[in-house]
Amino acid sequence: MFDTSESGALHIRVVSEEGEPLPGVILTIMNLASRLERVTITNAEGMARFRVIPSGGYDLRARLEGFNTVTTSNIEVYAGQETEVVVTLSPAGD
Repeated sequence: MFDTSESGALHIRVVSEEGEPLPGVILTIMNLASRLERVTITNAEGMARFRVIPSGGYDLRARLEGFNTVTTSNIEVYAGQETEVVVTLSPAGD
C-alpha cells in the first residue's frame, strides 16, 4: 500500500475524431516507477477516473475495437491533484 497523502487522481475523457464521447474504451495506466498497471473502462460519456493513485509518471493506453490503439506517455500525476487527459481515437485503418 502507499501513503494517500502522496496520491493524486487521473481523469480521462476519450472522444472520436468528431469529438463524440466513446464508451467502453479499455484504459490501462502503468506507473513508470513501479511498472504496476491498473485498468478501467470509460462510461457512457466516454469518461473514466483512476482515484487515489501514487503520484508520479504514467503511460496510458486506450483501446477500443474498430479504433487505433493510442498510447500517451509520461503523464504526470501530482499529490493532492487531479490530472485531466483527453484522448482522441481514430478509426482503425486511418
